[in-house]
Amino acid sequence: MHKINAFFSWFSRPRQQNQVLLIKGSYYYDADRIDATGQFSLNMPLQLRPEPDNEYDANAIQVWVSDNLSQAHLLGYIPRADAKRMNWLIDHQSLSDCRLETCYRQYQRLYLYMNVSSHLTLWQRIQINWFV
Repeated sequence: MHKINAFFSWFSRPRQQNQVLLIKGSYYYDADRIDATGQFSLNMPLQLRPEPDNEYDANAIQVWVSDNLSQAHLLGYIPRADAKRMNWLIDHQSLSDCRLETCYRQYQRLYLYMNVSSHLTLWQRIQINWFV
């Protein structure tokens, strides 16, 4: 009986997962302006906001950042391939942190990557990998 309880305890214990994602469409929004003022810093917190009424993708998720004056700026979107999974994490309150991972320029274009941390049990990892 003790082994069974230990198994279920291990099975239901949340584990941290990190995923690094490119922020798409940043050249259409406020990212260049924020970069020009030097306000980007690594590990700065980002906010994810689902946009279910988006006409192109019902799973669209916006990526926002607050500047030094507490103004919110839209940086871009989560890639479409990852949006459904991220929506599932948001709906199940499994996201623990979202931060700016890397910021660089290549050929006049700004590239932003974010690190998304989540805490999932084994059963949740199975659900998200098989059913989402």
